[in-house]
Amino acid sequence: MSDPFGDVGLGGRELDAVVGKFGRSLEAVGPVTAKDSTGAVAVTLDKEGRIASIVVGSQWTSHYSASTLVAGVTEAATIAATTRFEQFGQQFADDEAEPVRTPAPLLHETLSGQLAEIAQAGDAAETAATMEHIGSLLRELTEAIDVVSSQVDAMHAREFTSRSPGGHVKATMTGNGVLVDLTMDRAWLDRAHSTNVGREATQAIHAAYRKIADQDVSAILADSVIGKLDRLSRDPVALARELGLRGER
Repeated sequence: MSDPFGDVGLGGRELDAVVGKFGRSLEAVGPVTAKDSTGAVAVTLDKEGRIASIVVGSQWTSHYSASTLVAGVTEAATIAATTRFEQFGQQFADDEAEPVRTPAPLLHETLSGQLAEIAQAGDAAETAATMEHIGSLLRELTEAIDVVSSQVDAMHAREFTSRSPGGHVKATMTGNGVLVDLTMDRAWLDRAHSTNVGREATQAIHAAYRKIADQDVSAILADSVIGKLDRLSRDPVALARELGLRGER
């Protein structure tokens, strides 16, 4: 028996090839360092695109004050991010690796096939009940998408504030990793070496990243109906039971 989802499978394999190319190109992009227009601030982004370090030059006070230094950091980070994106684009364009071709799965190896085999043991009444349950799950899924989207948007819009261990620098970032503000102790700045300014700024930002990580989006998904269906989709027998299919025990 042929798999009625064969066309979808072909599209899936093509998508896998693109995703693989995307992943290889992204992996090939290393850390990127860039300076602001004054040359007083240098920011290095790691392979994930997060701020790894900030270096503040000794003449930074000629260009910035304690309240405007964040502008220099943001400018340098933006230039680094643009450079990183350009590197990724070049890697993606140059990637000529042949996609890995895998044979289409047999019907009994697919989720739909396994469910169909399990459903064969059911009667008409059971099938009707199953279809009703599927409709209910789809309605729950539609509602969950809206709820989860709102929760993720709210998390991304939240601001997370942390201080460096020395307490002299405070960094504020949004939940999606955008640096909003760097606040520095003015009395400390008057005597601090520029190396320490960059170091504590980096520490404060990394502390904010850790707070953001505690609000993992994957946890929001896992606790939702979306997460439930994702787990069920990996276990045809559990999904069949959820749908009220008796099947074979």
